[in-house]
Formats: sequence, structure tokens, C-alpha cells
Amino acid sequence: MRDGAKKAGVVHAMNFPTYYRSAFKQLERLVFEGYTGKIRRVEVQAHFHRWPRDWQHNAWISSREQGGFVREVIPHFIQLIEYLFGTITNVRSQIEYPSDVELCEIGLLATMEVQGGIPILVNGLSQIAKHEEVSFTVYGTEGTLSLIDWNRLKGGRAGEYMEEIPLPGKDHLEDLITNLIKAVNGKEARLFDFGVGYDVQRVLEALLHPEKR
Repeated sequence: MRDGAKKAGVVHAMNFPTYYRSAFKQLERLVFEGYTGKIRRVEVQAHFHRWPRDWQHNAWISSREQGGFVREVIPHFIQLIEYLFGTITNVRSQIEYPSDVELCEIGLLATMEVQGGIPILVNGLSQIAKHEEVSFTVYGTEGTLSLIDWNRLKGGRAGEYMEEIPLPGKDHLEDLITNLIKAVNGKEARLFDFGVGYDVQRVLEALLHPEKR
């Protein structure tokens, strides 16, 4: 698909909508303005009381072959990490599965690196006694920023408590569609194409299949 779309010259995009959310745009701006100082670590946390969620049951999302929160949730953060910090390397992971061989993973603990040696920690769990919490946190020498449950941003400087950072109210899906329309009309746009999707899939496969490293 990547090669075919490039050869045909057609407008195409992956559904990576988190980039367009106000909370992420604010996080990106603050990181590049130096809010965090030197980045020490990036951490992705994906905790679910139950997977699939109650509103999410279907024939594939709980299956080991196609489903699981690693395939469903983690790729969005892989895309953000590579967008902000560069190519992910040195993927190491431990996957925990239930006894039923048809069911997807219930735990992921992984480390990775990006350019400059910044370490990435991925902590995923399901089937635990906890309310769902998904976060993307950038730890730095001067400040820490955390994108929480997709739409909220908290930040704190050294010695401060993490506090909510105000955000503009633009809808992220409207922003995504606007960029797609711009691209169709031959205008400059920010889209994430099948090439980006391929790079994300490369990391995803390394997370899911540590035995093939």
C-alpha cells in the first residue's frame, strides 16, 4: 500500500488523530520551547480495568491474532514518539498472555530508545482493579508534561505539583479533515501517510514478537 500509493501519486493518510488534539499540540509546543529542559525519559502508560472495554466487544478486538490493547492503543503513541523524537530502536518487550490461547495479551512491559539515547518505557496492563488511564509523559530536567486520557495536559516544573494546562477548544477531527481537504486540493497539509504507518508497524511487530529479535 505504501509503495502503491506513492507510485500512483494519490493523497492518502493513516488515522493517527492524536497529533491533531489540542492537548498534544500544546505539549509539542512546550517541549520545543524548552519547558522540559533536557529530556530524561518518555513513558507510555495504558491501564485498563477490562479489555475489551464494555463498549468495544466484537469478533476480533479480544483475539490474540488480531486484537489487544497493544495493537489498538500503543501505535498512536509510537507515532507521536517518532514524530517528536525520531526513529525508535532497541525495542525490548515482555508480553503477558492469559491461559486461554484465543485471547489477547493482558500485560506489556517494554523499553525502547530514540535518537540521542532517550529511553522510552511502555507500561500496559488490562484485567486489573483500576479505572482506565492512558497517558504519555515527557520527563525533563526542568519540567514534566503529561498527556492524559488523550485530551488533557498536565505540567509541572521542578518541585511543583502537576497542574492542568489550559487548552484551546478546536476539535481534532475537524483539524484532521481540514488537512485532508487541503491535500486533496493540492495545498500544503500535515498528514501521516502509509510510510509513517509502516514505520509504526515495524515497532509494533517488535513489541508483539520479542522472540523474533
